[in-house]
Amino acid sequence: MRKFLILIALACSLPLQAQTAREFKPATDSLRARLHRRTTVDSFLKMKKVLKQGTALDFYFSKELGDYPWRSGDIEWFRDQLRDLTPKAYRAYTLGKIYADRNELVTLPMPALTSSGRPAETSLRAERAFRPPYRPLAEPWTLL
Repeated sequence: MRKFLILIALACSLPLQAQTAREFKPATDSLRARLHRRTTVDSFLKMKKVLKQGTALDFYFSKELGDYPWRSGDIEWFRDQLRDLTPKAYRAYTLGKIYADRNELVTLPMPALTSSGRPAETSLRAERAFRPPYRPLAEPWTLL
């Protein structure tokens, strides 16, 4: 009986998620155009679903949202744009997490660049392990 109730609850919630994502279609199209103007990257963008988590909305976009060259300031800009484009019916909700496929948007920014064009040193950067170049062994049957 418990499993049956869980299945009914899941079945009822799925159409609501699809309906909510459909309501955000104009906002998604506008976000794509604004991202193109800001980054000159022309990529496909689709909102997969919008989940209501209490008083917040979590947004799940397609993986192509990760194609844009995100910097730390771009994340806040994107959140502001999404907040501005939110339909009136959802303005009472706060913005929750934003995902590009399964990756949270805040994990995508690239490190800042220095004047030489190389990434700035950060504590998150891994050291490269030294690997000697590959040298094939001489064949043991070579004739002198």
